[in-house]
Amino acid sequence: MKRIYPLSDKREAVYKFQDELPYLLGLNFYGYTTWLRTNSQRLYDHIHENYSFFVEKTSAKPQSLFVVLDDKASDISDYFQKLFPLRKFTGSLIIADELDLIFVISTYSNLAYAFACMMFQSMVLHLSKDYFNVHAAALVKGDTGFLFPGSQHCGKTTLTLELIKRGYKLLSDDLAIINRETLEVMPFPRALNIREKTLPLLSGFEKYIVSKREFEIADEKRWFLDLKEFAGSPFVPNIIVFPQLAPAETATLEPFSKTLAVLELIRQSMAPYLPGLPQPDDVSNFEVGARLVQQASTYRLMVGTIEETVDLLLDGGIL
Repeated sequence: MKRIYPLSDKREAVYKFQDELPYLLGLNFYGYTTWLRTNSQRLYDHIHENYSFFVEKTSAKPQSLFVVLDDKASDISDYFQKLFPLRKFTGSLIIADELDLIFVISTYSNLAYAFACMMFQSMVLHLSKDYFNVHAAALVKGDTGFLFPGSQHCGKTTLTLELIKRGYKLLSDDLAIINRETLEVMPFPRALNIREKTLPLLSGFEKYIVSKREFEIADEKRWFLDLKEFAGSPFVPNIIVFPQLAPAETATLEPFSKTLAVLELIRQSMAPYLPGLPQPDDVSNFEVGARLVQQASTYRLMVGTIEETVDLLLDGGIL
């Protein structure tokens, strides 16, 4: 069954009913403004709590609007009929005004996760003109600014939690928003996404758990930590470390080629993949990546046991 539909010929119907929805949330990501209109208090609360650093009043007209109808929150059959007369199928709806698309989300899917991914991609697109967006953790303490670029499951969140325990301030555990002109990493302290195997590291952070109830994504339990209290100020990273999980669980730290470091930064850049969104400028990304690497020390870190890894990172002679 087709799950994506054009919005253009249904836009008037959406305009007529969207004001009926009881929940409206405005977010401002460094000049990119977006609204969420929904019938779901649970979705509203989840996004509000996870992105509380960016919540703002919904007075100005946003750059993008998402209307989300959750079939678990209330009966949305009337909305379905207004949009798809004579069709009979179930699920939730994500209506993306900017993309001119309607997404039908299966009842068995995680609606909050699907919406957050869509909003995230739209945000990255809008920020890409002024910011180089990299899949990376970023933390700062005094004159030391760490950038940890890397893909999923390489240890970024684990390193983030341990460095916060040791007095470092959080910029991000997943997305580094880097100013193209100044090379500063901007704060992006959305709630940390914690997998079950990371739970032992939460000692001391219990009061920051957004919800005591787990949140399931792709059949995997997750928890969320709101650590905006530990948010740091913008900084230019002077140490760039590329973490990798070590199969033998032996931590090692060694210098990393600056040429390879630039290429790896480009590989870890965040590019929108939703239909209709143009890709960021790779030439501009390369130039910014080269400037970042030029003014920083670069290392490769094999992540072993967490205590050994963090001790090596902080006491291994690179500071």
